[in-house]
Amino acid sequence: MTLDHLLKWMGFIQAKSDPCMYITSEGELCILAVYINDILIATKDKEKMNDVKSKLSVEFEVKDLGELQYLLGFSIIQNHLERSVWIGQPTYTLNVLEKFDLQDAKPVATPMLAQI
Repeated sequence: MTLDHLLKWMGFIQAKSDPCMYITSEGELCILAVYINDILIATKDKEKMNDVKSKLSVEFEVKDLGELQYLLGFSIIQNHLERSVWIGQPTYTLNVLEKFDLQDAKPVATPMLAQI
């Protein structure tokens, strides 16, 4: 069985805008993003997430890496208490600074309205 076939059997619909994204709104909204052999599961419902993982593991070898911390070159930090997510590219930024010999450059604040 292919991953596409299994996800559609599980009630997911392939997004028209991105063939690597699958969505189901049966119960709580659940979005799967597939990249090569990685699958990112996004849902508020822990039971739904466990059900998806369980069904995937019947057909495929599954390795749960826990809460998302790194994806496609991006570092991700989730703060559940503050309900916030920080996404950045610190490794890439440091490499660019090194490339242009700017490691010792002083940071400058960029003015922006607080309401934005």
